[in-house]
Amino acid sequence: MNDFLKSSNEDHMMYKLCILMMLSDRFPHPKELVKLCNIIDSKDWMESIKNEDILDSIDQVSREIYEYKGVRATARIYAHLLKGKDAQKTTLAYCEEIMNADGEIKIEELRVLDELTAIWNS
Repeated sequence: MNDFLKSSNEDHMMYKLCILMMLSDRFPHPKELVKLCNIIDSKDWMESIKNEDILDSIDQVSREIYEYKGVRATARIYAHLLKGKDAQKTTLAYCEEIMNADGEIKIEELRVLDELTAIWNS
């Protein structure tokens, strides 16, 4: 799966940012996972994506969170790689959907949104 999530592809960065939002509160709620899957199904992110591909991608983002020393640092890296304004706007909407899926907004989720908007509005 690693070769599918290249930073040069906007869709792949959007996909990774959605996963990052789901993982931002450390214990993703099942409703957030369902919302993530619905978002993935609503867009042609990758050719014939399977559940195991989603799990591999979640694992990859989780490793990158560890490697980059936290959710917000990872959000900054991903945000700088996503250049298109339309993709940024869509990503923010998707991240908000994921954040709100469990009916509970956590501080780390808000911090991720703040990181993204600060970078993309500068």
